[in-house]
Amino acid sequence: MKKLVSVASPRGYLAIDTTINGKAWGGIRFQKEISEAEILRMAHAMTLKFGFSGIPQGGAKAVIIGDPDAPHSDRLNELNRFGRKIRSFLLDCRFNPAGDMGTSNADIEYMLRSLKVEKQLDNYRSSLSGYYTAVSVAAGAASAMQHTGKTLRGARVVIDGFGSVGSNLAMILTNLGAKVIGIGNSSGAVYQPGGIRLDRFVRFLKDYGPTAIRAYPDGEPLTTEQLISLPADILCPCSIHYRIRSRNADTIQAGIVSAGSNLPVTSQAESHLMDKGVLCLPHFITNCGGVLGGTMEFASIPGRRIQSIIYTKINSATSQLLRLSEELRLPCAEIAEAVAQNAFKAMKRRAGSPGLKEYLMRLIVNTHHLRLLPQTLVGAIAPVYFKGAIAKISADDFYS
Repeated sequence: MKKLVSVASPRGYLAIDTTINGKAWGGIRFQKEISEAEILRMAHAMTLKFGFSGIPQGGAKAVIIGDPDAPHSDRLNELNRFGRKIRSFLLDCRFNPAGDMGTSNADIEYMLRSLKVEKQLDNYRSSLSGYYTAVSVAAGAASAMQHTGKTLRGARVVIDGFGSVGSNLAMILTNLGAKVIGIGNSSGAVYQPGGIRLDRFVRFLKDYGPTAIRAYPDGEPLTTEQLISLPADILCPCSIHYRIRSRNADTIQAGIVSAGSNLPVTSQAESHLMDKGVLCLPHFITNCGGVLGGTMEFASIPGRRIQSIIYTKINSATSQLLRLSEELRLPCAEIAEAVAQNAFKAMKRRAGSPGLKEYLMRLIVNTHHLRLLPQTLVGAIAPVYFKGAIAKISADDFYS
């Protein structure tokens, strides 16, 4: 099922790629420009992410054409106007939105309350989506470094995009011993070969605003194009889609691309990077921590346990993927997409003809929604499900 709904005033789109039990899930983001074809690909990426993560949800994406850095009150007004245009999709839960670039879960909850769409409000308990996404990006990067015989300690990292995902990622990687040498946002970038002092950098942006990034006194000012071309071990695109295209793929000097954004690399650019020997990890694997973490938070799993499950599972899956890619001499993305598609199809079949396990899980989820089960009990049961939910990457899955 592919459906694209065009909305005027504010101009925007809702794309539904797949559904499970008639429902699809995805973020609502602000973006200055995007094509209908790109929005449809973003919605499909959500299908792949849910398939890989083992979360029984269809994939969707909504985009409001606008500035993600505009004043919050302006964005909230536009979000509410957009919500009114797609209210029928929200009322019957055909589309279940989440925060994305330029929006947060709190913004989505505010929009739903203003539209009197009460039934979805339980979905917005999580406020740590960006952090959990950063955990999965770091886990993928660590696995790729290990695959090349190295570790994160001392690794040079460039982060393009310093929003919720990028800022948390910088902190996580620094704590793991990496050196973040370059950071950028929509206003520019800075470079510090010895590693950026995050406490000083964050304080500077807080005092002077994100638009002052190129004036950071301890770093060398760069354009965003110069940023992604820096000599580094790991490049983490965490901003707009298709950040790496054919026109700039040849300038990439990093050995590993581990993304926090959706669709960070065009297919042509990805082929070029592979020819250069760059390990370009599938984005729907490296950035799936947000949907996993939010779902686990809903299931009352403690935050430290969530972080551990995400890091361990994504690190292991990435390692399996890289080994299989070498064995089959095929791009990581081609293998991962086949595995995720197969996993999603199997998940949809089970949702249509549920067995005892699926009935039990639905019963637990429904009673948890109604707050009829103690959170501690749900939190104790849920990790068993999530540990087995993420798709296993194997040659059998690829050829099925």
